Amino acid sequence: MKKLKRLRRVRPLSSELLSAYQVPPTDLKVEIDGTWLNPLDACQTHGPYFVITPDNPLSELLSESENVQRRVMFENRVKNSGITCAKTRARNIDGIWPDELGLALWGIDQEQAQRFSRKWNQYAFYSIVPNRVNVLTTERLGLFRWS
Repeated sequence: MKKLKRLRRVRPLSSELLSAYQVPPTDLKVEIDGTWLNPLDACQTHGPYFVITPDNPLSELLSESENVQRRVMFENRVKNSGITCAKTRARNIDGIWPDELGLALWGIDQEQAQRFSRKWNQYAFYSIVPNRVNVLTTERLGLFRWS
């Protein structure tokens, strides 16, 4: 299995970038049985979950082929771990950032979600609970330790 490229220089998470993760302005959808649902509707029918993307690590724009490769590796890792998942899409409604595809993960706790987020070099991930979409940052949790 191909190893993930380790990023050497980490930019701090700015308040602008953190606000861009919020839903809204980001349009987050979860694919359930071939239908794209808003995150709260998916939570109503399937329970609380986390959303993580492997796309564009640390907000460094990758090519589509690089992102596709990361998605395949991420999905394989999740499925091999026996975690229930569904595809997700986060869309910047202003169109200034490409859609990011990822996975909704059920049956894991916040610590596991944090580890996945860190492994895939993400600044943040989503926690979806009834009536609320939370953005949790890995930076604030002390999870960025780069050599």
